[in-house]
Formats: sequence, C-alpha cells, structure tokens
Amino acid sequence: MRLRLLARRMGYRAVVAGACLMFAAAALAMVHVAIVLALASQLGLVQATLILAAADLLIAALLALLAARDHPGPAEREAALLRESAWRGLRQQVVLAGLVTTLTNLLRRR
Repeated sequence: MRLRLLARRMGYRAVVAGACLMFAAAALAMVHVAIVLALASQLGLVQATLILAAADLLIAALLALLAARDHPGPAEREAALLRESAWRGLRQQVVLAGLVTTLTNLLRRR
C-alpha cells in the first residue's frame, strides 16, 4: 500500500515536472524569437539568427565543459570508501560463515 502511494505521488510529480519543462522550453523559445527580432532590425534576419545560434553553441560548450569537470567531492569519496569497506566486511563474514558451516558439517560426520 505504501509503495503504491509513493509510486502514485512520484508519477504525479513527474507529470507536473514534465509540464513545467515544456512551459520553460516554450518561454525560452519565445525569448529567442524576441532576441532575433530585436537584432534583425539592425543586422538582418539571417545574421541575427546566426549570432544567436553561435551564442547558444557557446553556452552549450561551456556547460559541457562544466559537466565534464565535475568530480566527486570529499564527502562522496568518503562515502565510496565507507561503502567499499562495508562490502569487504560483508564478504569476509559470508566467507567465514561458509567456512564455519563446512567445518561443522565435517565434524558432525565423524
């Protein structure tokens, strides 16, 4: 029941977020049209469109570089080390439990 309610809420949030993104994209497109129209009165339509496209490509390149430079911070590295340590401990316990079970079975046979 709880999982179903959680899934329903998450689905609702996803739909609302999708609608939000569509309206934001439409607003951004309208801003682009307004910029092109403002520049077109001085430079011409083709030149205004090319300038805006170049600016968009520059912004996209800068954001791509920013995304590529994103490295895990100290807290993320520490969490990864802690997770690996926990997995290592769990593996050792499983191996130890297997050995104890095997030895117990061998001793019972004698």
